[in-house]
Amino acid sequence: MKLNEFNNAFQTEQQCLAYIANLKENKCIRCFNFNLNTSDLKRMRCLKCNQTFSILTGTIFSRSQTSLTSWFYLIFRWINTKHGIPSTDIAKELGVTLKTAWRMTHKIRTRIAKQKPQFIVEGTVQIDEMYLSHMGFKKQGRSLVNKTLIVGIYQKTTNNLIVKVLKNAKSKNLLQFAKNHISSKCLVYNDGFSPFMYYFNFII
Repeated sequence: MKLNEFNNAFQTEQQCLAYIANLKENKCIRCFNFNLNTSDLKRMRCLKCNQTFSILTGTIFSRSQTSLTSWFYLIFRWINTKHGIPSTDIAKELGVTLKTAWRMTHKIRTRIAKQKPQFIVEGTVQIDEMYLSHMGFKKQGRSLVNKTLIVGIYQKTTNNLIVKVLKNAKSKNLLQFAKNHISSKCLVYNDGFSPFMYYFNFII
């Protein structure tokens, strides 16, 4: 998605809420009933047990005072920035404190690390790694000093995305992650990082 497309799709809080609602199953957090009053996504009510809750319950956005548009923008920047974004830059772009910027990136990293991705068996995929800088640290390259390594696999035909935090950038770890989730018959796009080039049908 290009920046202008993103801006058009997520201009308002309501657009962001609607997108989250489309991804989640709208069911009661107490009795798991699907019969809800969803006229207000921030205060939905179960018509069976009368429990009220927000569509944001259970997400990284729950109880956050930062706008959803800022959260979505940060996630968009993450996806489209190879080497991560220093918290100082995030704070300036979003108009938040450095502490808030760090907390937002920490929540995103933690949620990514807990994901249990499915195996991608076919099609055209793109794989790449990024290095997320901590608290204003701006050193470039594949060194993991004060940075977190995140690897992502994107399946173009279905828009599926697999993301995982790895402890280090050793070739055997990166390749093992790729082999766990990509069939050797897939057509793989990458920037030419050598660990991936000798196992897959590869395009740079």
